[in-house]
Amino acid sequence: MKDTILYQRDMVGRDNNGHIVRATAKLYSLGTQDPYFSFTTGSGADHEKIREAFDDISHFVDLHLCGRDGAPMHTVANAIYHAENGNKESLANHLRINGFKAESIIGAFACIPSKVRAYAMTHDCDNFLIKARDEHKKMIRHCQGNDDIAARKERDNLGNTIEQIEAGGLPTYHKILIQQRRTRYMERIVDTLRDQWQSEAGDCIAWLKDEDSEDYVTDGALQWDDDSPAIQYDGETFNIDDSFSMDDGLHVTWNGAEYYLFADSEIAGIAAREYWEDMARNDQTEFTCIVGEAALIVWGLGEFYAVGSTSVGSLEDWLDLWLDTPEEYWASYDSKERECYINESLADEFDFDWNEDGEKWQLAVFYRW
Repeated sequence: MKDTILYQRDMVGRDNNGHIVRATAKLYSLGTQDPYFSFTTGSGADHEKIREAFDDISHFVDLHLCGRDGAPMHTVANAIYHAENGNKESLANHLRINGFKAESIIGAFACIPSKVRAYAMTHDCDNFLIKARDEHKKMIRHCQGNDDIAARKERDNLGNTIEQIEAGGLPTYHKILIQQRRTRYMERIVDTLRDQWQSEAGDCIAWLKDEDSEDYVTDGALQWDDDSPAIQYDGETFNIDDSFSMDDGLHVTWNGAEYYLFADSEIAGIAAREYWEDMARNDQTEFTCIVGEAALIVWGLGEFYAVGSTSVGSLEDWLDLWLDTPEEYWASYDSKERECYINESLADEFDFDWNEDGEKWQLAVFYRW
């Protein structure tokens, strides 16, 4: 499906840990869908991080996946679901209301079943079926030779309702009435919120359309200093957006892409070998699916077999291949190993032997995942 972007702004800021956060805010549509708002980072809809980095527009993030009128996705259906389950926080977040209002809606929902059962008796159920059957016959006649899809759907829905009540009697009639009353109640609640949602969406669209600055960069977001984790590659210095340490290296992101970083190629090779050996020992099913039963049987017989381009005579020999070709695993994007330089602030985030000769940058290798 083709994306149609109505408005978009790219954003650059820093989270509470000082890491660069690159995010995109846009109003767009996918295929023939109605336009909706989207707030994402390179790693997905990380809204907590977006709110940290862009505090002054954090309220717009609540519009994620809402239509251009500000209405939440599946407005009534999702609201009913949260209310029926008594989830105050989810209901408040969905409708963008306070907790007190959400609690009152949940309370009203809880009262509806007892009210319905108090007045809807057997004769009411019988009268409903008489009227519903007559109405259904009219719908059938109307739909004969008629391509009105909406009318056909309404006919089928009423037919299903009649069948359910005929089979289940009064309890089923109560259940249907309860759902109808809850739907009508929630529709009234939603109607009272539409002006608020429309206003919020309008403010966000005005911000997205701001012609003074196509990109939104917070103060100091791109300023590098000695305390900021950074990497140098191909003559440029990049701030690290995010990172987490592994046993022998570091998983980092910058410019929305993911990389694995190691002190050198040897350590990367050892880490790759350990990964596959760990899978062979602890997840034999997955390992067999990847390597193949034939390879394991042939190696067990002491004969040579090629998994990939190189033929080896045992599982140990195959594992050793990773020592010399770590890029085959870590660089899933392009199978390339690249040299770079990292600063001490980045080195501190994993077990890296920093030099003591006063240099601000030290050689390392990285792989694009």
